[in-house]
Amino acid sequence: MKKMIFIIGTGRSGTHLIGRTVSSHPKIDGFIEHPNFFILSALIGAFQDIAPFSMETVLKKRLAKRYLKELEQNPMDFVMDKSHANIWIAEYLAKKIPNSIFVGVYRDALPTVSSMLKHKDVMRWYKILPQARKNRFLGITDANKKSFRNFSIEEKCVQRWASHREELFRLRQVLPKDRYMLIKYEEFMNKPGEFLQELASFIGIDNSFEYEKLEEESLDKWKSNLGKTQIENVLTQVELFENGIT
Repeated sequence: MKKMIFIIGTGRSGTHLIGRTVSSHPKIDGFIEHPNFFILSALIGAFQDIAPFSMETVLKKRLAKRYLKELEQNPMDFVMDKSHANIWIAEYLAKKIPNSIFVGVYRDALPTVSSMLKHKDVMRWYKILPQARKNRFLGITDANKKSFRNFSIEEKCVQRWASHREELFRLRQVLPKDRYMLIKYEEFMNKPGEFLQELASFIGIDNSFEYEKLEEESLDKWKSNLGKTQIENVLTQVELFENGIT
C-alpha cells in the first residue's frame, strides 16, 4: 500500500534539510514546497483563525484531493511532501489520507529566529496578517494580542516559534505513535546516523538515505547574526513561554 510522508514544523527550523534527506532515498519521490501543495498549505495555516470556516473547509478538501491524486498517479510507493504549514492540518490529513505519516521538526529558538529574520517570505506575513487578532500561525494569543503589535520583530518571531513548537508537541499526544515522529534539528545534526536509522524504521523502508553533511559552524550562525539586545529579547520571551506566561 502506498504511503504519504509529510514533513511539518515551523519555518526556518530545518524542515528543508529533513525534506531533502528523505527525498534522497531512491524509493521516495519527494516534493519540497511544490506550488501545487505549498501555496494552499500556507494559506490554510496563515488564515486559519481569520478566514471564514467555509473557506478553510474548501481549501482543506482541495489540498487533500491533490495529495490523494498524486499518491494514486505517482509510480512510487512512497511520496513525500515538505509543506511545513501542514502542521496546522495534520490531524485532518491523517483522517483523509489513511496511510499517511508525519515527521515533525523543531529547533532551538535562537537559531530559528535568526533564520526567520533573514527570510523575506517569513517577514512578509507580518505585513499581510492583522496583528491585533488571535492567530496561531503568528503566535498571537488571547494573552498577548494587545501587546503583540508593540513587540520587537525578534519577539514576534519567538511567539511564532513557540506556537508551532507547542502544536508539534500536541500532535505527539493525538496522533498514533506509528504515524508521527518528532525530530529536534540540533540532535539530528549531532547524531545523523542514529536518526536516519530511526527514520527508516519509522517510514518502513531500508536506510538508503544520502545524508547531506553540513558544516558544524552552521549551528552557531545565529551568534553572529543576532545582536546582544536581540538575544536578550529572544531569551526573555522563551523563558516566559516555558513558564506558561505568554
